Formats: sequence, structure tokens, C-alpha cells
Amino acid sequence: MNGSAESLGKCLVTGGRGFLGSRLLSLLQQEGHQVRVVLREPAILPGSPEVCLGSLGQSGKNFPYREALEGIDTVFHLAATAHTHAVASQYRSDCEASLELARQAQLQGVRRFVFVS
Repeated sequence: MNGSAESLGKCLVTGGRGFLGSRLLSLLQQEGHQVRVVLREPAILPGSPEVCLGSLGQSGKNFPYREALEGIDTVFHLAATAHTHAVASQYRSDCEASLELARQAQLQGVRRFVFVS
């Protein structure tokens, strides 16, 4: 990663317990970035990042967008179904949830939104 801690600002990571997300989370913390991670359930993560509990599933209904995005400059959105055998409705739900997160991030003034799918 070539951005300074200042250029990315405070980062939000979704999918922080996944294959890519856990590595990104570690890298961001090593480079001195302030990080908040979205988790579906409480967990202890290396480096003790700030945690926001919630699930983006089911089109993000009842997801705490304000809490998750408050003070965030960069969103790294990595949470999604990674299995090729999931039902079509799961992919639709992931798509709708991703779009809503992007809309909410824009409303909250987030400067960067990085989506990895």
C-alpha cells in the first residue's frame, strides 16, 4: 500500500474476518491507519481495531450505517458471498446491500469507496 495514513484517513473494512479482509486489516494497521471493522458478531481481532456490529445481509436492513460510517474517509468493502454455488437470491442481496452501503457512504461524506468482489 503506498498511501500515507493521512491520505486514506480513517478506514472502514467490511469482511474483515475473510481471506482478503483479514490481510487488508493487518496491512492497514501496520501502516498506522485508524481502522473500524464491521463484524456480524463480536470477535477479538489482532491489533484491536474499532468494531461496529451489524450485518449487511438482507439488503442492509437495520444495519447501523451512521455508527459504521461516522468519521470514515475510506471504505474497503469486501463483504460478500464468495461461494460459486450460492443461490441467486444471495447474490441479489449482496448487490443491494453493497449499493446501499455506497449510497450511505456518499451521504456521510466518505471520500473513497473501494469495492472488491
